[in-house]
Amino acid sequence: MRLPALTLLLLASCSEGASAPDAGLVPFVPPDADHPDVVAPPRVLASGLSSPRGIAWMGPDVVVADSAAGTIVRVPFPTGSTSTLATSIGQPWNVATDGSAVYASERAAGRIVRVDSGGQVTELATGQAKPGRVRVSGGTVYWVDEGASDGAGAVRSVPAAGGVTTDLATGLSTPHDLWIATGWVYVTLSGTTGQLVRLPLASTADAGPDDAGAEAGAPLVVVATPPVPPVGVIGDEGAGFVFYTTRDPAWPNGGNLYRAALDGTGPVPLSYEAPNADAIALTASHVFWSSNITVSRVSRDGGAYDNPAHETSVADFVVAADGTVVWTDPVHGAVEATP
Repeated sequence: MRLPALTLLLLASCSEGASAPDAGLVPFVPPDADHPDVVAPPRVLASGLSSPRGIAWMGPDVVVADSAAGTIVRVPFPTGSTSTLATSIGQPWNVATDGSAVYASERAAGRIVRVDSGGQVTELATGQAKPGRVRVSGGTVYWVDEGASDGAGAVRSVPAAGGVTTDLATGLSTPHDLWIATGWVYVTLSGTTGQLVRLPLASTADAGPDDAGAEAGAPLVVVATPPVPPVGVIGDEGAGFVFYTTRDPAWPNGGNLYRAALDGTGPVPLSYEAPNADAIALTASHVFWSSNITVSRVSRDGGAYDNPAHETSVADFVVAADGTVVWTDPVHGAVEATP
C-alpha cells in the first residue's frame, strides 16, 4: 500500500529544537488538494522490490540495485517483466553501466564489482568502508567511499576491466555524489566541510582533514561552499553549467537548488527545496530533484517549481531519451516514472 504524502512528510520532519530555515525563503508546502501544481502519483514500472536504490540504463532497460534483497534486477522500459541479473550481492547501493556490464557498490561487503550480461560477478575493489555513488567513463570506474567517519571519505577509481585501485582524493568530508566531466570529477562533500569540489580524473591527492585547507597545487579544487552542505550534483558540459542541491542537516526543509558555471562562478539559486532533497536529474528543459514525498522540477533558468509526482520517495534518478524521468522508490519497493 502506498503511504500517503502526509506520512512521508512526517518521516522527513526535523527533530525538536532544530533551527529555522534561512529568512526570506518560502517554506515548502506538501502536496494536497489545495496545491494543483502537484500532478499525480507516479507511474509504476516495477513493484515488489525490497529496497531499490541505484538505477542506470543498460540498452533499452534500467538496471536497479535492490539493496535489501542483495540483487541486481533488470526492468524493461517502458513496460515488461522484471528479471534478476545477479544475486548474492552484499547490499548493492549504486550502479553504473557502460552498455555491456553493470558496476555496483556493495555497501555491506565493502566492494566494487562488475556484473556482466550473463550475471557473472567479478570483484574490482575491496576494503571500502562505505562505498556509494558509482560512475563509469572511458573504461574507468569511479566511486565515492563515504568513509567510516566524517573526514575519512575518498574518491577512487579502477579500470573497468580490473586492475589497480587509485585514490583520487582521501581525507574527504563524507563524499556523497559525483558527476564526471571532461578531465574532471565533481564531488559533493556532505559532511561538516560542506563543499562542492572537483578533481582531475588522472591525479592522486590527499586532501587532508580539512578539504578547503589542501596544500597549494593539490589537484582538489573547491568549486562552491554553499551555506549548507551540498548533496546531489549533475552537469551539462555543453551548456557550461553544474547543478547541485543542498540540505541543512539541522532543518530538513532547508536548502536550495543551485546552478553555477563549471568553475563554480556565478552560483544562482533556482528553487527552494522540498524536505530532505537528495537525488538530482537533468532534462533538456528542467532540473528535477527528490524529497521524501515528491519529485519536483524547475526550469533550468529558475522560477516557480512544480511537483510532477507525489506520494513517492527517491533514491536515484535516470532520464530516458524521450525526457521521461525514472527513479527508484525504496519506501514502496518500486521503480517509478513521471506520469
